[in-house]
Amino acid sequence: MRPIFILCAVLGLGACVSQVREVVPQTITEPAGSAALSLDLINAERSAAGLAPLRRDAALERAALAHAKDMAARGYFDHVSPEGQTPRGRLLAAGDCGLLTGENIAKGQRSTEEVVRDWMASEGHRRNNLNGSFVRGGFVQYGDIYVLTFSGAC
Repeated sequence: MRPIFILCAVLGLGACVSQVREVVPQTITEPAGSAALSLDLINAERSAAGLAPLRRDAALERAALAHAKDMAARGYFDHVSPEGQTPRGRLLAAGDCGLLTGENIAKGQRSTEEVVRDWMASEGHRRNNLNGSFVRGGFVQYGDIYVLTFSGAC
């Protein structure tokens, strides 16, 4: 099984940029308790680049989990839902107040370490991870789907 991932950074109502490798079957399980570990891994990369760490944000995690569950339940893998809901829309609906928002998604990796390694090897994902304007993050894993949402200051 080869992992896939997509990246999105949205400023205001800007467009999503997607990168897709390969669609793979999914296994649905309850979310793993890896959010803190995963954010720690991203923050280690940010620290090495001289950036402040992302603060873990419950609203961003709620939006990320809802999106991961929706993708798993309805069998799609994209930043935009079949109805057109965007990452920014999901974050606003979850109570986020940031003007700058972003999202990384991945599927098929076997660990959070592998997800972060893959994201750091991808130019667009790396840009999101190391964007100094993002100050808060919400990372979730749902089965083999990983979602990391980002937001700037309110």
